Amino acid sequence: LTLYQQTIAGPITQSRCVVCHVPGGAATGSQLIYETGSSASAQLSNYNTLVEYIRTGRADRLIAMPSGTMAHGGGVQLPPGSSLLQAWTEFVNQVTTEIQ
Repeated sequence: LTLYQQTIAGPITQSRCVVCHVPGGAATGSQLIYETGSSASAQLSNYNTLVEYIRTGRADRLIAMPSGTMAHGGGVQLPPGSSLLQAWTEFVNQVTTEIQ
């Protein structure tokens, strides 16, 4: 949760993902629907949403789609080689390790 709060919540989830991944957004049919805002409850909810998505075996997809190596309706959000993709990958890998 701390890694999510420090490196993912603001620069990735709230700045990039919530544009589409919210109720009524372009990705409303997705398994990833986030809350907007930076409150502790919104951050915890969004963190739990990601953990559940990873728990269902979709960690690779979670990295591939926003980086453009798999089709993503929102286009490339985390360009290959970027610090954002590096932080995202580190977070996904850490959660994957913790839930195994």
